[in-house]
Amino acid sequence: AGTEVLPNSIYWKYYTVDFVFVIAFFNFMIQLTRSFTTERSTQIKKVAYTFAAIRGLLDIVENILLLYAIYEFPKASTSIIGISNTITRIKFVFMRGWLVCFAFLVILQIYQSRKRKSK
Repeated sequence: AGTEVLPNSIYWKYYTVDFVFVIAFFNFMIQLTRSFTTERSTQIKKVAYTFAAIRGLLDIVENILLLYAIYEFPKASTSIIGISNTITRIKFVFMRGWLVCFAFLVILQIYQSRKRKSK
């Protein structure tokens, strides 16, 4: 018999909290990106929003696949775990992309601020 994922199981509780974390972290990324107000930040912000959204969606898909694998254990296909592993790697690529956008926004904000002060 497989491991049942019931609402009171540790797995269910962990992934419930993780889904809430994904939403909270996505909100954090969006709010942090929104805080930049330079004239040239619009395009970078759009890319950052896209990276944040894709990262969040990949995190949700990853969690669903892992819950499925736990629920079906030991019958779950190892390919599900492999797909989840690939999604994790791709998710971190989008996270790094968001961090690069964030760094550009910080640099742009500093440059804009110094430019205003020098006038």
